[in-house]
Amino acid sequence: MAQQKATSVQQIFAAMPDRFLPDKTNNVTATIQFDLTGDDGGQWYIVVQDKTLQVHEGTAEHPTTTLTMAAQDYLNIINGDANSAMLFMQGKVKASGNLQHAMQMQQWFDNS
Repeated sequence: MAQQKATSVQQIFAAMPDRFLPDKTNNVTATIQFDLTGDDGGQWYIVVQDKTLQVHEGTAEHPTTTLTMAAQDYLNIINGDANSAMLFMQGKVKASGNLQHAMQMQQWFDNS
């Protein structure tokens, strides 16, 4: 059965631990900062280390990757209604730091 679509970014971050696939991380260590703008926006960061995931609200001290976009665009990406690469090409998603982590991150979670 298909996953229900998220209705808020808070819901996405709350669900991350249940959808985390530790064996897909290939023992990566990453701190990914999400700066989400506009309505329903905010700041969150995830820490992936030793096949574990921690989700925090706020700003990471030393993120390895920072992603900046409108909260609605992030919601659309997670719900499968938008393509992250296309939004990046259009300048709607900005990434800095280790871009490899940004590209791999999708594989770290069960999106079915």
